[in-house]
Amino acid sequence: MKIKDTRPLHLRHRPVTLNEMVGQDAVVRSLTTQLSGDAVPHAYLFTGPSGVGKTTLARILAKMTGCDESNIMEIDAATNSGVDNMRLVTQMAQYRGIGGSPNKFIIVDECHALSRATFQSLLLSIEEPPPHVYWALCTTEADKIPATIKTRCSHYDLKPVAWEVVCDHLTAIAKKEKLAVATDLCGVIARKADGSLRQAIQWLSMVNGITDKAEVNEILETAEGNVEAVDIAKTLVAGRGITWKGMIQKVQALDRTSPESVRIVIVNYIGASLLRTESEKEAVRLLTTLQAFSTPFNPSEKQAPLLLALGTVLFPS
Repeated sequence: MKIKDTRPLHLRHRPVTLNEMVGQDAVVRSLTTQLSGDAVPHAYLFTGPSGVGKTTLARILAKMTGCDESNIMEIDAATNSGVDNMRLVTQMAQYRGIGGSPNKFIIVDECHALSRATFQSLLLSIEEPPPHVYWALCTTEADKIPATIKTRCSHYDLKPVAWEVVCDHLTAIAKKEKLAVATDLCGVIARKADGSLRQAIQWLSMVNGITDKAEVNEILETAEGNVEAVDIAKTLVAGRGITWKGMIQKVQALDRTSPESVRIVIVNYIGASLLRTESEKEAVRLLTTLQAFSTPFNPSEKQAPLLLALGTVLFPS
């Protein structure tokens, strides 16, 4: 029996080969040529706006260099910006990988967050890595990368994906996933995403089943930067298929998002839904849900107030 893929839509449709990359044809052609040569680079720098495929390209390259999954290291520079942390990484990289391949691939996300001293400590590791070590630095802020690093890497600057390309891709995904999203609404999402394919795909799943363009625009305005929060709000408003286990999974997906910012999104979303409903029974249900989220959340209590509010809705006394 085939197991259903329950990952978020943008993860299910993340490219796993260069041929599957969308909207970055020039970069793909250049990489294909470079990787087919005799001297394959060991250090790459991917720059460009959020959601255009920088980290995805790095993961694809890791596979193309023969790295086993266990030998791919992904580092968030925002939380590992110090010299000592990166020195530990470079020391670990000296040892050959385990498994079928000795190669190791180190991906540094948001590398602009690294301190200048940390960049300095990486110079030799990037310029003259061991034969089994590859680097990929990814950033949305190319101007913060020292020239000494840029000149030691094969630099690829990814561009925002054209809205027509995003629209066509969303339409294809909607058809494959059997989503009820019309082509014209895919165009609305594509324009709002401003070149970010990942953001567009995340929004696509949120507007499934909605046919009113004004409502879609309203959702997208609310959703900007709070995709997971809107997902919770949408589920509460729909009022169908809500389970405690499902809600816990949605809360866990919030990661480091402020619970109070989640509450505000939920309150605004429910308020907008109340303005559209003509059913008194539905209005009573939405008002009851709104009441559960009416009190501001204390940040020192972390996720507890959010969980209490959700529990109040799911398990009314």
